[in-house]
Amino acid sequence: MDKVRIPGWRGFLLINIDYEELRQEHVAIIEPIFDSMMHLFPSWVDTVSVFYDEDTLGGASCAPYKPYKRVTINVSKELLASEYTKLEGYIAHEIAHCYNEGLLRVIFEYLPLLSIEDDTRKLFHKACIDAIEFQTEDLAVLFNQEEDDE
Repeated sequence: MDKVRIPGWRGFLLINIDYEELRQEHVAIIEPIFDSMMHLFPSWVDTVSVFYDEDTLGGASCAPYKPYKRVTINVSKELLASEYTKLEGYIAHEIAHCYNEGLLRVIFEYLPLLSIEDDTRKLFHKACIDAIEFQTEDLAVLFNQEEDDE
């Protein structure tokens, strides 16, 4: 596991990044993207682990968990074979999910506790998830613009 020093507004952040589950040729593809985007992670992130996503064809997913300061990013082998700009866009999108971690936790932990009808709960859940996904993509576009400006 590599420790990456990231300049932050309070000095330097240290983020552990783990590529140990990836094959070396995939690390060579993805590591430069993460190196250029590490400063985009929220300040609470301490550890990023990158794994293969065996369930999704051509995509990626993210599981941020603020209480443990940990983020897991899963990438499909098909995505790793994509062109650089597509992969970069997906990684920016997954990093952006970290900023919505608190909202997602509220939806998944507290929404089920509300005493509302099941259909209403499902509709509200879908509306919340859709809104978060739109916000995540807006952040990802912003992140990619920042990278293009550098």
